[in-house]
Amino acid sequence: MPQLDRIVEHTNLTGDPFAVMIADMDHFKQINDSHSHASGNAVLIETAKQLGESLRALI
Repeated sequence: MPQLDRIVEHTNLTGDPFAVMIADMDHFKQINDSHSHASGNAVLIETAKQLGESLRALI
């Protein structure tokens, strides 16, 4: 959330647009429970990276 606050502050100053995406990953809790929270974090990071790359290609 601190990063989102900085983005909002920046856009208030510059008028640049931004978007927020919320995603629900089915069965994600099973990754944390079966493989550890560190593995779950790695999955989240990679998912965010791939989503970001896909969305940038559309712009």
